[in-house]
Amino acid sequence: MLEQHRTSEIDGETKQQLIRKLETVIAKNKQQQKEIKKRHVQTIQTNRKQEDRYIQQNRCPKCGSALVIKNGKYGKFKCCSTYPKCRFTQKIR
Repeated sequence: MLEQHRTSEIDGETKQQLIRKLETVIAKNKQQQKEIKKRHVQTIQTNRKQEDRYIQQNRCPKCGSALVIKNGKYGKFKCCSTYPKCRFTQKIR
């Protein structure tokens, strides 16, 4: 019974790939920590800008479908037209 829950070992090549990827995010000193944080913040800002562009084009940033305006308990909001498959929503200000 326990045999079916056994995990297989990672081969050497996969192990080396994982090590290289981890080395890119593990900081060895304060300067590297700052650089990693800076790249992370830039990535977040880029993603937010891209999400805003999608919303301005009336497209869902998660799945790319059209956005529709609905009335809810707390007022109007935009949501994905493929609900419940995609649950993106944004309050209209």
